[in-house]
Amino acid sequence: MISGLEIAILLIVAWIVILTALSGRIAKTKNFQVYGPFLMIKAVKNRGILDRVSRVNGSKLFSKISVVIVLAFLIGGIVLLLYESYLATQIKEVVSVPLTEYIVLPGINKDIPLLYGSVALVFSVVVHELMHGITARKHGLPVSSVGALFFIIPIGAFVEPEQEAMMAADPVVRRRIFAAGPSINIIIALISFLILVFLLMPSVHAYYPGIYVQQVASDSPVSGVILPGSELVSFGNYGGNNIINELQNSTILPGTMTSAGILSGGVLKEQEIPAGLVVLGTLKGYPAYNTIIPGGIIADIGSTPIYNQTSLTNALDSIPPDTAVSITMIYDTSSSLTYNTVNLTTASKYD
Repeated sequence: MISGLEIAILLIVAWIVILTALSGRIAKTKNFQVYGPFLMIKAVKNRGILDRVSRVNGSKLFSKISVVIVLAFLIGGIVLLLYESYLATQIKEVVSVPLTEYIVLPGINKDIPLLYGSVALVFSVVVHELMHGITARKHGLPVSSVGALFFIIPIGAFVEPEQEAMMAADPVVRRRIFAAGPSINIIIALISFLILVFLLMPSVHAYYPGIYVQQVASDSPVSGVILPGSELVSFGNYGGNNIINELQNSTILPGTMTSAGILSGGVLKEQEIPAGLVVLGTLKGYPAYNTIIPGGIIADIGSTPIYNQTSLTNALDSIPPDTAVSITMIYDTSSSLTYNTVNLTTASKYD
């Protein structure tokens, strides 16, 4: 049976082949234009919609404020990028997040629904472009055409001010026209955020409160049992939002098979998973790199059981550099849990 991904690939390939084959004929038309893999449909006679909208409020106040909004967010974005760069030098090495988590596009980022995300994307682009055109008309600049942008389905809109009039306009006017699009997107985003926080979220109550699972390491003992996108609603005696306290306060012996409630796809299931802290990775150049295999549970360090993060921190803080220690690891094999003790000599990260 053909999958959804295969259907999408076939549609994209067919779309590109058809556009390529018809590009010569399309180029001779007045209202259509091929722009890479996109098809632009221009409407020259319907530009009056911008005049009608711009006459609703003759004030140019928004175009003036938009420049301030965009400048403020530009400065704020640069500050956040610099601060993030600083934080990157301070935090410990962690498992990297997939690149798709950073790309906020429907169909690529799994956390964004394809249908709702596509509708939101089209809406934001249409409003963005229309605001460019409305601001241009408010300042008396002519608009040559308006239209839509297609990539199999409508994905956006565009407004084309007269190029010569645009270049001859006062720089202040050009700044206002350029800033009108992103500023209306920022305002809509802020309004949507306020509606979400103050109107929608107070009416939402979790039926099964717990912890959302964003990612599971492939070599973790729970890989294949707990899936990304599911929710951990109970673990041993801990339930709901109190599960996070288990990381600090658990008294369950490492490796003990413990009942866990996992909500996935709207179905709540009980699974037995081993308790304990899992080693996701080791740093190259340190003693543990060649002795501890990632994916195992730390059973004890020396004679100290490692129940939680607190006991792990206390155990490591009590061991000075150049000390020989034994660490017992627990690995989940296909049939049972396997215990493996390794010996290493601690080192200082400042050497």
